[in-house]
Amino acid sequence: MPDRKAPALSGCALLQNVTARAHRTLEAHPLLAALMRDAVREETYSRVLQAFAAYHAMWEPAVFEALETHVGASFLAPRRKLPLIARDLAGLNLPLPEPGRLGPLTLGEALGRFYVQEGATLGGVVIRKHLTRALPSEARNHMAYFKGYGSGTAAMWARSCKEIDRLTARKPVLSAAAAGAQAAFSELGAQIEAMGEAA
Repeated sequence: MPDRKAPALSGCALLQNVTARAHRTLEAHPLLAALMRDAVREETYSRVLQAFAAYHAMWEPAVFEALETHVGASFLAPRRKLPLIARDLAGLNLPLPEPGRLGPLTLGEALGRFYVQEGATLGGVVIRKHLTRALPSEARNHMAYFKGYGSGTAAMWARSCKEIDRLTARKPVLSAAAAGAQAAFSELGAQIEAMGEAA
């Protein structure tokens, strides 16, 4: 029988494969793992938010600038995470870090970081469901970031993957996206590490 080649992975599927180990490592960090305790202190939650805020403030403006001409402003507008984090931090009386002033990213680099950002919304839904029981009552009012797109999260993720798949059809772009996604996990991990251990 003739050999049958396995179907090529889509861009999103390949990015999932190449970042799987980094994803598991990040989830196992004590500060993130503490979000799934039976009782979560507000200080622990605040540190996690501050870590995500520092990452998004540094990278989101550059990522969205690189993507806008390829996907359009209307596609990106509801996917901005900084306004959600800013709302949560303000409710907890915490400052939002200054936006980053980075040089331009290539399309591939931006897509890899965008993949990580959008993928986090899926896990965020699970985390939020747990935090509605585990956080002190006042802090539960400040979970806009982890709410993601609410009941529309799966549909938004599918649409994001469709665009990632389309734009990574060329191998050089896909390779750059893989490197960008791995770098995103590394940099997000560094921000979480900087926040120290769970309270």
